[in-house]
Amino acid sequence: MNDLKIFWILCLYVLFVSCQTFNSGPPVNLPGRTLANFGDCWKTDGSVNFALFKDHDPVVSASVDWVQDPNGRWRWEVYDLLGRVVLAGELFNGKMRAVGQMASDFAKVGVDSDGFLSFDNDALALKWKEFNCFLSFRMPEEWMDLAQSVSTNSQDADFAYFIDNERTIDVKFDKEKVCGILHSRFMLFFRRERVGWCFFKQPKRGYLVFENVFRIEWVNAEEKEREWTTVEEEEHEWTEFSR
Repeated sequence: MNDLKIFWILCLYVLFVSCQTFNSGPPVNLPGRTLANFGDCWKTDGSVNFALFKDHDPVVSASVDWVQDPNGRWRWEVYDLLGRVVLAGELFNGKMRAVGQMASDFAKVGVDSDGFLSFDNDALALKWKEFNCFLSFRMPEEWMDLAQSVSTNSQDADFAYFIDNERTIDVKFDKEKVCGILHSRFMLFFRRERVGWCFFKQPKRGYLVFENVFRIEWVNAEEKEREWTTVEEEEHEWTEFSR
């Protein structure tokens, strides 16, 4: 077999695999013990303590309060550890406006017509509603209708695979945490890892990683006295799952 034939066979194989990956069939039922991790978790107001990292380096540690007014305008304020407002802004009609430190970076954040978060006009593969839901340590109930396969290992951890148009989502459920990885289609044939996250149950806290660059850790404001695990420990949990 000459090199040209081998090349075309490989191309057809990659095309077949990619189509299989992103073509969804009838949804499957999730195990009952996983259902509490989903819900109608859309919150029009809230407060969390968070830390932001870029390439593992800390950028800011603060608290944020947010509220949505009857007109659909989101308003938020960020406080430093001394309670001073260091950033304030609003999100309305897909546009972010901010004043204070880091305001120029937040000006690059938006929400497109399909509800996806974007940064500098680059879609982040995660919807604003989904991000809002994550802050409550849960996943959108709409995802329950996207499940394509479910399996359980010998440690009673459940693994679920979801397809949502151009996105695939892998989630691992176990007794102490729920971790997931979201991929999007890349160059028609391949999956590109976009978002990873984990929700820990005791103490309740979470983290979210965008593009393996930006990382957000958060905990409910009322639980701010609880200790978080170290960044290294949490990073290990997500890295092990992503392998």
